[in-house]
Amino acid sequence: MKRFLQICRFVCVVFLLIGILPFIYWQFIFTRGRTEHGLAADRAIVKAGNTLREKYGLYPVCIGGSCTGPSITSFALDFNRYGPAFDRDEARELILECLDIFHKMVNEDDDVRKFLSAYPFPLNGMHIGIYNFHPSGYSHDHPDILIVGYGSGKIWYLTEAPELKNTNKYTSEYEESYEEAVEIVKKQQRARHAALGMVCPETISPPSEETLKTR
Repeated sequence: MKRFLQICRFVCVVFLLIGILPFIYWQFIFTRGRTEHGLAADRAIVKAGNTLREKYGLYPVCIGGSCTGPSITSFALDFNRYGPAFDRDEARELILECLDIFHKMVNEDDDVRKFLSAYPFPLNGMHIGIYNFHPSGYSHDHPDILIVGYGSGKIWYLTEAPELKNTNKYTSEYEESYEEAVEIVKKQQRARHAALGMVCPETISPPSEETLKTR
């Protein structure tokens, strides 16, 4: 019986180590040689990615950004979306809502705030992209939107024909300013509410004076 208990303890220790050691290893790889502001930026982006995954069913696939010395100058976050094709209006509303949440979470993060190049952090320093796939995993082909993204004050919509896959070329490219996109969504929301006899606040906030000053 004593021998049996020893074996059980040994097996438990082995399984515990198998579960813990990979975590410790990857934590070491992730943090080794990293700066404090780099780690703070990554944690803020991961938090935003998890929030958007829970809210919209998007899957974070890439994070990034840039720094000038110890100051963070940009944040980047890309997602995969698995579902039916959506039109430009649907894509516009989704990217604006995601951008709004991402931007607010960065500015509200106490750990990263001291490293920001400016506070409030300008919207112009945010980059976000959503890559669209069928539930089967195949990407949406032209004329359906493959990528909707935001960067440098503009929203862009890209489509890709099958023959252009893996060429970094797109069949169609369309872009509009952030302000234009917000105004379009506000008008569409008002029209929907009017059709239903409702008076509701817009879900997309117009850019604040503070935001516009830092753009």
